[in-house]
Amino acid sequence: MPHTTKAAVLKPLEQIFPTEPTFVTDSEELREYLSSCNLKTQLVSNNSKIETAPENLENVVYLFTTFDYISWPFLERSFGKSRLLLIPLASFDPSLQAAIYTLDTIGHADFASSTRENETILNYLSQVTQPFRVSGAGCELVCELSEKIRLMKPKTEAALLRGEWEALGMWFETAILPDEENIFHPGHIVTGTFEATGAAVARHMQMPLVLTPTHRDAWALITQLHEERLFPLKVEIERSRIVDVKTATGESIRKELVQLTNERYDLALLEVAFSGNSKLSSDTLDWRINSVVNEGARGMHIGIGDGITGAHIDLIAPNALIEDF
Repeated sequence: MPHTTKAAVLKPLEQIFPTEPTFVTDSEELREYLSSCNLKTQLVSNNSKIETAPENLENVVYLFTTFDYISWPFLERSFGKSRLLLIPLASFDPSLQAAIYTLDTIGHADFASSTRENETILNYLSQVTQPFRVSGAGCELVCELSEKIRLMKPKTEAALLRGEWEALGMWFETAILPDEENIFHPGHIVTGTFEATGAAVARHMQMPLVLTPTHRDAWALITQLHEERLFPLKVEIERSRIVDVKTATGESIRKELVQLTNERYDLALLEVAFSGNSKLSSDTLDWRINSVVNEGARGMHIGIGDGITGAHIDLIAPNALIEDF
């Protein structure tokens, strides 16, 4: 018996879409679940254009569990004129359980307030010239930004325009990324202590098949740590590189993380991100499930690994906030 309710899912999505969206997926199991919740659904199959009336594709939530139907030609052919919200289950966990959790958690989200906070954070990071502090929830960090930083700019308006495509995470985070040509020149210098309440593990669609076990094994490690109640993790950072990670019992897991995320990077911070969704917190999130929505808790997360040559692991600290706010 499905516990997702149509009203709970659609209510927050009213801030994104002017009318009820169609939920598109490449999973027959998930399509059946969505239909049982009385949501409008379409199934992607055989890499062909979705056979539906044009008006039904004006507003689309696309939950993809594989990368088979995520090529640019297919997306353009099927959703070129759509308002398209992409939910990348394939990057995290393609299971039905993870999909249901993601949908249910979206029901707690406030896209409008999150995008307003995104704009505030974006403006701050674009203009700050002095080192600033991040504190709270066991974190004490000093951050200094270079004159030229590379920002993954988030959504600053909740609504999608016709023909606009965005992934779910764009409503929930403002990220500082390394230089594209030199990842060891991150544009940020972060030093201090970070306490991770939870984690998410992602892989990019470009990850070679031979390396996908790093993604699986990274999540297995996170799952084991939760089962053994070894969270929160205590993270020591020096000049944007993690020098140690200790469990709640004091055991170091740095070596394991290095192996899972490509030893070449040596746990350099490939992402420093601030999230602004105040409706998502440790009280509403389940850290035992690997989902993109868990990154959206108001606070900070740091990312190691690129998701291509090894797993991308986000360590998440809800309520770790920039002190000036």
